[in-house]
Amino acid sequence: MYGENQTVSDAMDAAYFSIYLWKQAAEKAGSVSTDLIRPALGNQAFNSPQGIVHISRKSLHTWSFARVGKIRSDKQFSILWSSQKSIQPMAYPPTRSIQEWDSIATEIRKFESTQ
Repeated sequence: MYGENQTVSDAMDAAYFSIYLWKQAAEKAGSVSTDLIRPALGNQAFNSPQGIVHISRKSLHTWSFARVGKIRSDKQFSILWSSQKSIQPMAYPPTRSIQEWDSIATEIRKFESTQ
């Protein structure tokens, strides 16, 4: 509607695809009842402006793309790196124990120290 050359923020993209994912789940559930839509959300997918995103059946968090960018003088970003596909969400409790999160944090610190 607004053209391919329009700026889209992460929040705008999330708001956009969330409505479509909700619609798909409501159609699957045959209802707009939260109790019926919530389980129908699992494994829904949508081709958003960032690419195909989908909802984790286990946590109901969104698999989405990761990008690293550099802010330009025009307040936009130059993308320096982008994941090739959507990345599995790492939801904090109840899907992981504190020990698992500590292990992940340790691995991130090790990675950061090599950069």
